[in-house]
Amino acid sequence: MASGPTLEVPAPKRAPREGGIFTVAEVRPNDRLAHVEAIVFQSDGNDFAHTEESRCYAVQPVADKTFDVTEIIEGLGTPFTIYAGVKCFEAPDPDEVERARRALETGRERVIEGRLAAWAAGGTTLAPGATARAAVGRVDQALDDGYVARGVILISRFDAADAGLEYAEGEPLRTKTGTPVIASGRVAPGTVYGLGAVTVEHGEIVERDVHQVRYNRHWALVEQPHALIVDAEFRVSAAITNA
Repeated sequence: MASGPTLEVPAPKRAPREGGIFTVAEVRPNDRLAHVEAIVFQSDGNDFAHTEESRCYAVQPVADKTFDVTEIIEGLGTPFTIYAGVKCFEAPDPDEVERARRALETGRERVIEGRLAAWAAGGTTLAPGATARAAVGRVDQALDDGYVARGVILISRFDAADAGLEYAEGEPLRTKTGTPVIASGRVAPGTVYGLGAVTVEHGEIVERDVHQVRYNRHWALVEQPHALIVDAEFRVSAAITNA
């Protein structure tokens, strides 16, 4: 810090982050999230339509029809809490709670993306791609071949820069075929992940602040419970051999 006179000016203006999970996932409020050990949902399954010969004209007996049933699926681990805090000197116009809330709201995406990537790493491994673009292609192909709805691709920010993605300001990143992409610095470079539809459940933000008058200190803490679910628990990955 300077030892002479100082002048306080506004902090640099922070632009909203692009390409994160909140641009792709469904985000739903859930006030009961802080009071449960797990969340579950009833899946429609991941079964494609089937075909068979016309039973009126089949030469041989036609096999019995087979199809999946609906099932109950748990969320990705237990619900978790994301928090942020601020400590500063007491001031005539305290803004510590506001600052702590901003820290939570601007940083929580990266925390959620890291947890999603850790889960995604346990999925089915596909053939690798020589480049990020090729690995994205393999994952996009596997999503369309193996997941009944529109999937989601999860990729590192480093690899996304070389993956041939489409970008428009304020819109999700997308592959050439329209598959939405989450690009995150919390994902390690070298692997591309494909997932079923992703939903983020979250509770209310809880705010607390404490004034330590004796030491002229003001502490503020905000926290918010979250949980993740992925449709059909679908997850595949393709390594990038030239990463």
